Amino acid sequence: MVIVVSIVCVVVAALAISIPQLLRLNLNVVQPGPLPRRYQDAYCTATLPKSAVGSVLSPEQAQTAAAIVLIAVRRGLPEQAAEVAITTAMQESKLTNLPYGDRDSVGLFQQRPSQGWGSREQLMDETYATNAFYDALLAVPDWQARPIEDAAQQVQHSGYPDLYARWNDTARSWSAALMGTAPAGATCLLEPAGSTGATDVSGFSAAFSTAFPEFEIARESGTNGSATANSNVNDTTGSEASNENGATKQTFELNPSHANATSNLDQLCWQAATWLVVHARPYGIDSIRLGDTVWTRQSGEWSHGTQQPNNEGKVSTIVVGIK
Repeated sequence: MVIVVSIVCVVVAALAISIPQLLRLNLNVVQPGPLPRRYQDAYCTATLPKSAVGSVLSPEQAQTAAAIVLIAVRRGLPEQAAEVAITTAMQESKLTNLPYGDRDSVGLFQQRPSQGWGSREQLMDETYATNAFYDALLAVPDWQARPIEDAAQQVQHSGYPDLYARWNDTARSWSAALMGTAPAGATCLLEPAGSTGATDVSGFSAAFSTAFPEFEIARESGTNGSATANSNVNDTTGSEASNENGATKQTFELNPSHANATSNLDQLCWQAATWLVVHARPYGIDSIRLGDTVWTRQSGEWSHGTQQPNNEGKVSTIVVGIK
């Protein structure tokens, strides 16, 4: 009898210890939701329609790709020109403005001052370097009839011409998304807004107005989404509303001007929306809505919601939330 009682006591004591330990283990493992992404884990991806595989870039690389594509748009160049430029910049510098290279090569495209591309200072200017690349590409006979990698080689005269082809899919997917021909074709998965420093609201307004002069920036007057009547492109304050954590969120409406907007309004709006996604990090953008399609920083993806058409029944207003 004594032996039996001892065994029972040991079992009860073991249970008394193990149950709280199991509870603590469960409490440590079970989380209320996904943990916030870290700065170093952020990335952007572009996917062509009907493709299951996306092309991944860092947020900084995606911003550089956006600049390359925007220059092509402003010059009236076809999407293929941007594809050749991105392919070349990926191979030459991984879309990074390098201050060094083989011999005297520098910049995105590793252009050489000694070969007549321009001065070192000019080639370190991404806008100058990109325009110089496009100038050389347009001088290539029948460049549009050539494969992407062949057109790139005709400009660069690389010792390794076969290496350009590896970036063709990356160039196609990012060019389509940033040109607006693949709606919702690119997204970025970022750290929470405001976690890496102050939000540059005035910088956002200035940068967006420079990139897309076809749009007017208006601030919303409140949570109902109505814009103030006297809002204009110089207004950099936005409407302010505190969220449940006490943080201030500012909201902007971006509207294509009827006087300046192109005939292909949908493509223009998707150019702008994709530009906003890849620039979400530096400007603290937390959400973007174009019609019934919404991107949020928390989800890191585009999803469909309630359609918000303009007065003519067309979806063109972009609503941007900045924290």
